[in-house]
Amino acid sequence: MCQELYIYWTFFNVGTKIAATCRANGSANACNCSQQCPESSSQDEYFMIAATSNRSMGLQAIRGIAAFLVLLQHVFWLGSYFSSGPTTVLNSLLLGGSGVFLFFGLSGYLMAGQMNRAPKRFLVDRFRRIYPGLIFAFVVSGFALSYFSYNVWPEWTTVLLIPTGKADSIFIPYWTLIYEMQFYLLILLVGRLHAKYLNPAMLVWAAAILLFHSVPPAMVARASYPGFGEILFSFYNFYFITGIFVWQSSKRFPCKPSELVIGSAILFVATMINVFTEYGAVVYYYLAILAVFFVVRGGSVWCPKNFVSNFFVRLGDVSYGVYLIHISACFFTMLFVKELLGIKLGYWQGVIVIFIVGGSASYFFGFLELKLQEKLKFLGKSRTVESSVAAVAK
Repeated sequence: MCQELYIYWTFFNVGTKIAATCRANGSANACNCSQQCPESSSQDEYFMIAATSNRSMGLQAIRGIAAFLVLLQHVFWLGSYFSSGPTTVLNSLLLGGSGVFLFFGLSGYLMAGQMNRAPKRFLVDRFRRIYPGLIFAFVVSGFALSYFSYNVWPEWTTVLLIPTGKADSIFIPYWTLIYEMQFYLLILLVGRLHAKYLNPAMLVWAAAILLFHSVPPAMVARASYPGFGEILFSFYNFYFITGIFVWQSSKRFPCKPSELVIGSAILFVATMINVFTEYGAVVYYYLAILAVFFVVRGGSVWCPKNFVSNFFVRLGDVSYGVYLIHISACFFTMLFVKELLGIKLGYWQGVIVIFIVGGSASYFFGFLELKLQEKLKFLGKSRTVESSVAAVAK
């Protein structure tokens, strides 16, 4: 356990040293919007500033990219329902895993900035952000897939995001939200004590995780649907912790857009190691920690300026809804084309059709979910912009 903790701490130290090097290069090469959002005594004011700044636009773009990666992972999987394809290689790219880890890192980063919020306000906002969209997705998915005789109505424990240790529904990826909720409750607990305990608490948590799961594969089998005794010690929690360290490091070392390139390169190397080596999964999970560290740091000061990056910003705005419904939408598309229309497609043809139709339906649902959040903004007197910035997707 000490060895793994040393590895994690080394990754964090390497990250902060490279960040310091970026700072030493001066601000001349920095994007003109790389400054931090001003401090504010009002959390609402902070989020309003963040939501209208280039800094938040970069984070939204990262969120959109994460949602896109998760969507691709499942589109490649569903394409095999039409015909056999290179699914083994495509699955080894771990696109969905990378997207989820980015989501977790973003959550850690954003929640670290809410440590001083009133507990009641924090809980109301988090419940408002998570549960209405989740219930909406279960209802839409249930009615849509029941047309093809699929019973996907969840149990009440699933709707409440209680970690039961069993998979109740594969069509709504609710399992990541179970992690999100336990992370929120932990942040709330630490915040009730004092924000100064955040770093020590995260280090103790990291040590406990490594004690129970010395290497990542030990947790893979049940990580997606953990029970009460497993969720707190899952290796996935490292990505929340990493996001918190990003927040803390940004106070000492100003973030640079170039760090986004560094993080992306690390993630690419980690993916290639997983594809071409026998024990690549172990290396991938650890390197992904370092990748998330730099991607979130760089994304916090990234200025999206072209069509592609602005597309991901817009996708980030609706990413929670897209994430919730994309499996159901893509699965429904596959069933509609294959069984109802009786059209035979090759693997890549099926992938393209599922991506276009299922992806568009997912985007539309995400738009509706965002409008739902606007209607619910009176809960806790939350502003709409906060729901855009602090949304959890996955």
